[in-house]
Amino acid sequence: MEIKEGTHLYDLLEKYSSGDEHLGKSLVTLQGKINNSEIYVPFLGVQGAGKSTLINSLLGEDILPNEADETTCIPVEVRYGDLDSTTVYFKDGKSTEITTDKNAIAEFVDNKYNPGNEKGITRIVLKRNYDILKTGLIIVDLPGVGSLTHENEETTVSYIQNRPAAVFLFSTTPPILKKDAAFIKNIWRGVNNAFFVQNVWTDNSDSEVKEGMEHNKNILTYIAGEIGAVFDGKIIPVNVYNAAYGRFHNDAAKISESKVKVLEAELANFALHYNEESAKTFRARVLQALDFVQDDIEARLEQSTMSYEDVMDKLNETKQEYEEKNEEIRKIARHIDDTIYENKKIVKDFAKDIAEKKTNLLRTEMYELIKKGIVDGEKLDTAFADYQRKHEEEVCDETFELLTDLSKTIQEDYDKLFINLEPTEAIIDEGMVLNKKEKYKWEKWMKGILALGADVGSVFAAVGIGSAAAEAIAAGAAAGAAAGTAAGPIGWAIGAAAGISISLLGLGVATIAKKTVTKKRGEETKAELEPYLNKYQQRIETVVKKYSDQYFDTINSNVKQFIGSMKKTLDSIKDEISELRRSGQKMQYSENELKEDLAYIKKWRIDNE
Repeated sequence: MEIKEGTHLYDLLEKYSSGDEHLGKSLVTLQGKINNSEIYVPFLGVQGAGKSTLINSLLGEDILPNEADETTCIPVEVRYGDLDSTTVYFKDGKSTEITTDKNAIAEFVDNKYNPGNEKGITRIVLKRNYDILKTGLIIVDLPGVGSLTHENEETTVSYIQNRPAAVFLFSTTPPILKKDAAFIKNIWRGVNNAFFVQNVWTDNSDSEVKEGMEHNKNILTYIAGEIGAVFDGKIIPVNVYNAAYGRFHNDAAKISESKVKVLEAELANFALHYNEESAKTFRARVLQALDFVQDDIEARLEQSTMSYEDVMDKLNETKQEYEEKNEEIRKIARHIDDTIYENKKIVKDFAKDIAEKKTNLLRTEMYELIKKGIVDGEKLDTAFADYQRKHEEEVCDETFELLTDLSKTIQEDYDKLFINLEPTEAIIDEGMVLNKKEKYKWEKWMKGILALGADVGSVFAAVGIGSAAAEAIAAGAAAGAAAGTAAGPIGWAIGAAAGISISLLGLGVATIAKKTVTKKRGEETKAELEPYLNKYQQRIETVVKKYSDQYFDTINSNVKQFIGSMKKTLDSIKDEISELRRSGQKMQYSENELKEDLAYIKKWRIDNE
């Protein structure tokens, strides 16, 4: 089965393509990837979904950086090699060898060290002796969808254009959202084979996993229908954390429980039967595209039996229906906007109050330690960091509870958006519906708060008071020796005895000195502690407000996108009515032309099956 530009079939596929799909052109591009000599499989997903961790678990080594807020600003290819090596390739054609080490690689792929790819790197290639790569598979870690820099998304889209397959990773909660769906659609239309993996967090309940799976299947089915792709409903659930833990700690139970071996088997089978699998998928994709075109032609032929007036009445009826829906949606959107405005004010007060409350508790806990005589050293540092983490976890929980409560009213409005909408109209947008059971993931902003502990360092370890007694004894001995020396040897001996007495007396003096020094050092420690407490309080308030605002802004943005998609549909109906009035023709193509095109497609299918 072959598609060529300039043939009648190619022209028909282009003729009945909708929007920017270009079925003929897309199939020709896919056809060219069937016999690629190298089997590149990029891993794609939302930033922070766990792509790098998943790849590490497949490789069996913690080699790709995955700790930073924004990793992988450039493609990292992992391919088979008898000898380990890591090569960095630059845009100017140069390359350099670096240590095959996670930290060394992070210097190039972490956006913190290479913002916006200012180092001008095109890719990094790791050659490793991994079993999974022996079949010719080349695994690629790419920037995440919705990552912090526009350059990263551009890198992902441009890199994937010439690749035959892709692995899409998404979460259980939240499931595939509208922006994710648009990205998947854009990439999926350009690859023959797609694998879908749903990351199952350890704290996800069975019902959450099931609901997320069903939702994601619906979204992917809809996308497949839009782009003429083949989707058999298979989504592989993998607990990425357990997979990585199992691999790195040689825990067979965790590995089995994680289901990572299912994905590994799928990829291995694909690589072993690459050409056969690609050709099979391409054939199915061609037939699905022809189904789409055939359905479109038959629908147009059915319309040809209607009079001009009937067509106009139908269009006006649809237009009125959409206008009513639009007005209702706008009212709901205004209410959501007002609710979000009020919620932001509530969060602002909450952020200030909780930051002050937790900082006061931290201050009290630290003062209690200082009161007990722990005024410096590693023990005080450790306690300070531990107390901070404890309060940060409490902040996370309390903020989540607040947002859950505040989201209830918004959820009700969200539900109203989909009243009377056909499933096919709403299915992509349903990704933005708040999941009432969703456990909002706060890991990223928690890292921001936890960084405060790093700021403390060892500020309390600078002075030690344990030497006070030794200093007092030394002072007594020195005084006795000095007194005895002046009277000669006998005098020295007497002086030595006196020195012992003085040194023993010094122990008593040392005890008093230690209490005095401890008290003085305690006051100094409290003074040193205050700037860190102030910073801690400001940080909590800033982080809670910033990321809560971001949470609400995302909701607002999704609502606006929903309104925009409805308006776009309404505008297209209005344009169709205007064109019908202008031309007086109810059809773009004649009835005979449609019948000829339909007959050609049916014959082509028979000849090629």
